[in-house]
Amino acid sequence: MRLEHAMLVGPEEGVGLVQKSLGWARAHYIPGMETEALAYLARTLLRLRRVEEALEYSALALKRLNTFPPPSTGLGLARYEALKGAGEPLAGQMLQKALDWVDHVAQQHVPQEFRQGYLSQNPINAEVLRLGRLEGLS
Repeated sequence: MRLEHAMLVGPEEGVGLVQKSLGWARAHYIPGMETEALAYLARTLLRLRRVEEALEYSALALKRLNTFPPPSTGLGLARYEALKGAGEPLAGQMLQKALDWVDHVAQQHVPQEFRQGYLSQNPINAEVLRLGRLEGLS
């Protein structure tokens, strides 16, 4: 998928990949994918130190959360990273929400035998948990 690949290539190329995915999601009316693409765009823009744009796109994605939820936890991570990059004090609260969501899904929707993999092998979840430990939240 282009979204995950965008985080593995250089940030300029990554922005192009995410923009293509965003356009595709809009063209095919896949609103949850559009929300996730907005979150990935924020994360990719942060790699270019374009913090204001990252804040804008992560806020837009967050506004869509209840109506068009993304298929992963990437939105909470993207919003946390954008807020943190801008020096906003609310960053920790957003990270806590992402941690709570990961825990909720793990406890309520992931069978016990797959839970550790869900937490440690999913790169978004693993990053949320890592950042939570660094911030003293988990």
